[in-house]
Amino acid sequence: MILRADRQGAAEHGHRITAAIACHVARAGGTVNELTQLLLYPDHEGGRHARHIALRSGQARALEYIRRVWASASMASVEVV
Repeated sequence: MILRADRQGAAEHGHRITAAIACHVARAGGTVNELTQLLLYPDHEGGRHARHIALRSGQARALEYIRRVWASASMASVEVV
């Protein structure tokens, strides 16, 4: 039970980091392709969550996740502007 809670907490933390990076890229005028390259780049610490999804569930699932995060981030950046 504790292990599952720790894993869920880590996933939520990873998602928050991914969402923050996506918002920054969107506000800077970046693209979903640039975000994808950044998150899946092996040496970028902020992409750990997306790379973990790719390893666990496959590349297609990770790309789908990044597109969902990007959609939220780009909508949020429009609302802020």
